[in-house]
Amino acid sequence: MISNRTLTAALALAIAATAAASDYYKVNVSRKDKDLYLDHNSGVYIVTEYCYVYAAWDDALLKWDGYSGKLHFDEVVNSTCDVKKLISK
Repeated sequence: MISNRTLTAALALAIAATAAASDYYKVNVSRKDKDLYLDHNSGVYIVTEYCYVYAAWDDALLKWDGYSGKLHFDEVVNSTCDVKKLISK
């Protein structure tokens, strides 16, 4: 049987490995700390840089190229944050 932790790590690796051409992912995020958001769909933490959006279960779009990306918040006008890395739970 596959544990949740193993499945989450595999999902994070799959996102990072398959996103070489700047793929987009629908995420549902909450801010957990300064520059740290949790995607409730996958359990992956999204580390941002200078992001001041106070999200609570907000829909967003993650653009990820395997090394860095952007987090576009649907409900907040003109709110896009730089993404430094993804961390599995």
